[in-house]
Amino acid sequence: MLVQGGAIFFAFYGRQYQAVFWGFVVLNLFSTAYSYYWDLYMDWGLLRTKEAGKKYLRPKLLYPVWFYYYAIISNLLMRCMWILPLFKIWYEKTIVGDS
Repeated sequence: MLVQGGAIFFAFYGRQYQAVFWGFVVLNLFSTAYSYYWDLYMDWGLLRTKEAGKKYLRPKLLYPVWFYYYAIISNLLMRCMWILPLFKIWYEKTIVGDS
């Protein structure tokens, strides 16, 4: 709920104040890292074994090994999608604003 409140505050004041922008970025970085770790360790049960061929996975696998590594990477990419609108804001401030 804190992240959603920060996003609303950012939507109204983020383009006017640098502190609001960077607060939004730091809050979302923390949220992304914590949620990503929670997904891997608590929800999926990964990062629990160091057996050969299944490093950082779980002891009992239901899918092929490659699928778990694919899920780890795709989950991180999808969790970082909040970064894309920041590129638009940066573009509008630096590229378009200079002309």
